[in-house]
Formats: sequence, C-alpha cells, structure tokens
Amino acid sequence: MDDGDLTRRRDGALNVRADGDDTSAHGGRARSRDRVLGRIFDRDRDAVADREPRLPDRAGRVAAAKVEAVAQVPDANGEEDVATPSIERDDDAAGRARAPLLDERELLEVESHGVGTVASVTIRAAFFDVGDTLVEHWAGRDVTNRIARARICAALGEPAWIDDLLAAELEPVGPASLAQRIGQRQSGTRFEPESSRQETEAWYRAWFEGHGVDLDGIELDRLRSLMCVPLAEISTPVPGAFDALRWCSRQGLRVVLVTNTLARGDVEVLEDWKRFGLQDVLHAVVSSHSAGWRKPHPRIFERALDMAEVAPGEAFHVGDNLVADVYGAQQLGIRAIWRRAPRLVPPSDERGRPPDAFDASRSACQHPSEHLTLVGDEVVCASCGRPAEIDLTPDSVIEDLTELPAVVGRWIGADERVT
Repeated sequence: MDDGDLTRRRDGALNVRADGDDTSAHGGRARSRDRVLGRIFDRDRDAVADREPRLPDRAGRVAAAKVEAVAQVPDANGEEDVATPSIERDDDAAGRARAPLLDERELLEVESHGVGTVASVTIRAAFFDVGDTLVEHWAGRDVTNRIARARICAALGEPAWIDDLLAAELEPVGPASLAQRIGQRQSGTRFEPESSRQETEAWYRAWFEGHGVDLDGIELDRLRSLMCVPLAEISTPVPGAFDALRWCSRQGLRVVLVTNTLARGDVEVLEDWKRFGLQDVLHAVVSSHSAGWRKPHPRIFERALDMAEVAPGEAFHVGDNLVADVYGAQQLGIRAIWRRAPRLVPPSDERGRPPDAFDASRSACQHPSEHLTLVGDEVVCASCGRPAEIDLTPDSVIEDLTELPAVVGRWIGADERVT
C-alpha cells in the first residue's frame, strides 16, 4: 500500500444506516436485519466504496428535551428578566469560541411562563468514548502483547521483528501536553492542535524503515488490524455501561462511539461491539485511526456529528478525559458528561501505554490530559498536585454509567429507569 492509499483510507467513519425503522406507541422498534450497509466515507463525505462488512441496522428517532432556564438577569433598563439557559456557561467565551448551543435548528419553541422561559430543545444523539468510559480494568501490556503476538504469528509466521515492534511506542510524543497547548493558544481561536493528527500506518512505516526492515511482503494495513486485541479479552465493562447504551437506543438517540485508538479502525471497533452483542444499538462508530484526527481536535467530533446527522446542540458526549472528551466536545457546543474514572491514567491506546511513560515529577510535569481530574471546580493534575491552566466545567459528572439515565432523562424528559 502506498502513501496515497494510506491517506485515502484513514479518514473514514463507519455508519449504520436505517432501512425502514418503525417506532410503536410504546417505544418499541422493529428493525430491519436483512439489508445493512457499512460504508467508509472520504474527507469530502462521499461514499468511496461499499467495501465494508454488512452491519446491523440502526437509525434513531427523535426524542424531545426541555431545558429549563434557571437564572434571570435584568436587561439594560432593569425592566425585564432575560432567561439564561442552564446548560450554557461562560467558560472563557472569547477563547473557546463555541457555537451557540441554541441555533435556529435547535430552538424549536419558546413559551412564556411568568418571568421565565422554557426552551424546548431536541436531543438526537449520544456520543461515547470507549476506554475507561465504557470498558476499564485493562490487562497488563505483557498480556496484550502476548495475545497480539499469537495473532500475528498465526497469520504471518514468526517475523524476526515482532517483539521489537510490540515493545515500541509508535505514536510521536510532542514537546508540550494538550493542557499546555490549550493555555498557549491564541485567544478567540478554536483549539485545533496539529499534534492530534493521526497517521497510524505512516508511523508503522517509519518504524520499519528506522529498523532497517524491508517492507516487501508486509501489508501494513493487515498488520495493523492483527495488532488489535479484542476488547473483551483485555478489559471489563464499566458498571451500567451496556445498559446505558441500550437505554439511549430505546430513547431514539443515535448512539455513536467516538474513540481515540492507535491501531483500531472503525471496522475493528465495530467488531469489538459485535462480540459484546451490542452492535444493534450503534448508529455509527468513529475512530481516530479512521478519521485521521484524535480527540480533542474538532474534526473527529465533526465527523461524529455528520454521521449522526445532528447539530452540536443536539448531541451530548460521555467521556473520562477532561481535555479530549470534555474540552473537545464543549468547544463545538456539544454537551459533555465527564465520567470520573477510578483509574487516573487510562491507556493511551488499546495496547496500554504504562503510566511511567510520562515524566510526572513536580518540577517537570506537563499535566498530561490522562492525569487531570477535578478537585471541586478546579482542574488539577493528579501526578504533581498542581492546578492545570484550563478553565472548564463538565455539564454533568458521573462515577459510572448507572447514573447516566438520570442525567440524560432530565434533558430529554424520558423515564430514567433502566429496564
């Protein structure tokens, strides 16, 4: 595969389209399971091939939400009350430059109720991070490497370079963390770090060339896929995660997985969720490998919005990383629910980068996003104990996914019970 092929193939998103969903008066849904089409889309959003496996069909219906105004502020003359939506805050408004939460597509109805107002907003999509949001308790790197080695050897024999490759850190590490880059960004601009560009196969190619390995006969895309150890073998579900996905699907929300990965592409991500038996609740998956950008870059979230066919204010995102998930989503106007994971340093990819890969000394700590947590309303680095220069507040905080229906149920006016 040449570099042109790599570029053309990496920026896809796997979508699961509907073929005649029908919702009964009781909220049930009859799904068409016979004709399903998975597609990889190029950067211009055109279908480039019907080359992906056929997938279970999902298309969400619309669920209406009511967002209550919780504050009134006087106008310039002090004569009227102006409602301030509860989900809208000024988190460094000049610097964040988020899209308005209620635009002409989202503001469906405003009714006067005395001195306040109630804005009826449609929530149509639920985005989820994967690692330490839906699954956790990762196996050690020795376990994941052993499984990956067996997969590669079964397919390719036993290459002389295999153990060196499994031990390698393929992803480039920049001189500054994402948290530091946010603090350094120019006021009034979107945070679009070039360091979030992902070129997985180019990284593989560079490693082989750097180690003097002849690439003849090595199909990099196949090797990349073989490196993807099934999630079911190296992690366990976060409490309530699978029930939360099913609950969102029953509410008619379009469920999209938005995940940073190293080797996993959209197809491999979907295969994981087929193994979990949850492919029927997914509308689409968007991996950083296939999108070509990692969270918090806006492009991966914009791809998820495109796949769900919703505006930013019509979606919420659930994730465990305050920078990648909360900051990344909120700068586009997507509501963010932070899952406070008990593990402060989740793996940076499916093979699990160890915590000591970062310099966590107090004097040199760069506040990597994997180490950031909330102490009260302040973002603090758990490694050095110092505040990080980031101003953000999640729209909601949960400890595990059993709490999600109560949070989202208030937004969409749905029954919060998980059945």
